Amino acid sequence: MEAGPAAIQHRGPAGTAFEPRESLIVVFSLLRPILARSKTRRPPARELPVQRRLTFAEITALLAARHDGVTVDGLARRFGVHRTTVLAHLKRED
Repeated sequence: MEAGPAAIQHRGPAGTAFEPRESLIVVFSLLRPILARSKTRRPPARELPVQRRLTFAEITALLAARHDGVTVDGLARRFGVHRTTVLAHLKRED
């Protein structure tokens, strides 16, 4: 009997001998297309929105522009904030 790793016989569930290295090659050859596909389908990472506060001067300008008839969406674009931020400032000033 040989000594070392070559002398070890591996048995499968049915008691049949198998070579572990060959089994791993088969498993990896089956997994390779699945792993390659999952990498290409990952959505791109989204950037976190930057939260910014309006200064007192900006809030004053926002209120004046709204009084002049600028829409909420227009104000949001002009000041670089979300429309709900504009609405919150308008509500505070009522």
